[in-house]
Amino acid sequence: MNCYACGTETQFQCRRCGKPYCEQHGTGPFCAACLEPASLLPSPAVFRGTILALLVGSVIAFWLLLRPPSLPEDGANGSAAVRTPVPTATSSDATPTPPTATDNGGTSPSPVASPSPTPTASPGSATQYVVQPGDTLSGIAQQFGTTTQAIAAANNISDPTLISVGQTLTIPAAQ
Repeated sequence: MNCYACGTETQFQCRRCGKPYCEQHGTGPFCAACLEPASLLPSPAVFRGTILALLVGSVIAFWLLLRPPSLPEDGANGSAAVRTPVPTATSSDATPTPPTATDNGGTSPSPVASPSPTPTASPGSATQYVVQPGDTLSGIAQQFGTTTQAIAAANNISDPTLISVGQTLTIPAAQ
């Protein structure tokens, strides 16, 4: 076996590249070519792959920052279940005030949605009510003069904080 650099007879063979080398052209188990710092660097393909992975990751991160994914409750079909807050305490002397129209700066009047008539329960009978967006079980109970527990019991609702838009509820007679 002859040294790859000078051609002298040798018995050493590089563990990394397999070239034969003499004592002048290598140290320990490696030849001089494999001991050069430039030979220890990874190939350009590794750098390109790393840069590509960082670029793709950055694009995804910016996209998520600018347009975060919507939550399941924000479904456009209106049939998603809506968690309603549980009221802590209500005062009996608080009266709701109707919404007022605001000045829109002198531009043409914008259409204002007229409030839908509030269904009223006749004494001693049950009423059917379709859940609208933004409704809560406690709000519906207050609207009909009954309790959240009574509506939940009449409709077999185990979790009174979970009702769905479009769900038809049986409202028991006011107590």
